Amino acid sequence: MKRILFFTLIILFDLGFAQVSTPYWGTSGITASGSYWLGTKNPYPLIFKVNNLEIARFSPGVSNSSGLRFAQLTNSTVSNSPLNVSPIGVDNNGEVIRISSLMASITSSLTITRLVTNTATAIPFNVDDNAAFGTVLHSTTVNNTRFTVTRNGKYVVFAQPQIERISNATAACIFWLRKNGTTAIANSAIRYQPGSNLNIAIPLFVTLDLMANDYIEIMCQTQDTNTYQLTNTAGSGSGSTQIPNTPAIIIDIKGFYN
Repeated sequence: MKRILFFTLIILFDLGFAQVSTPYWGTSGITASGSYWLGTKNPYPLIFKVNNLEIARFSPGVSNSSGLRFAQLTNSTVSNSPLNVSPIGVDNNGEVIRISSLMASITSSLTITRLVTNTATAIPFNVDDNAAFGTVLHSTTVNNTRFTVTRNGKYVVFAQPQIERISNATAACIFWLRKNGTTAIANSAIRYQPGSNLNIAIPLFVTLDLMANDYIEIMCQTQDTNTYQLTNTAGSGSGSTQIPNTPAIIIDIKGFYN
């Protein structure tokens, strides 16, 4: 029965893939004596279909590729080719699954000193220290307060403003994340209440789920005018003892497949 089934599969392969490649079976070229193999002798892929829909293919191996592709696990197109694939693995039952992996990254800064006002204001970023990679977009000239994602996923946002108190007022200075220009991200606010006139850098760290075309901004506000500013501090020195520039605020965003 097994032999009949095996030869039936060979015939089906021959009928279904004649236009692409000619399947063969045999024992030649196999290290393990007596092992059977099924494949092709030409450089074309061997494609598997169900209901005329491709589900998998074996292609001639190339560098850094196994040659095996599961068509139904591919993702919609993503900018930057290194990230437009689904990382896959297998679960305890041997089922092929998609596994979590980095799909987006960007680091941006504000390198000019900027006054914090008593009006809630989105902070612009005029420098991309590490260019947008994968599923996050940012422009330093157009809507430069916005970081837009191009696919669903989990995103980690880290930001650190450098705040300088420029008056003796004691009002709080607050930073938070806003989504799509309207929605404050829950539990994303950090608050600075001064005790001196010293500069201070405080971090903001949030993990959130975003949908394709969502964008986020960092907002800031103080309760009094002319109390705080985001201060850009120029670097100094050179060579091995050089101190780099300290930006008024820096943001780092990482995106991961769900």
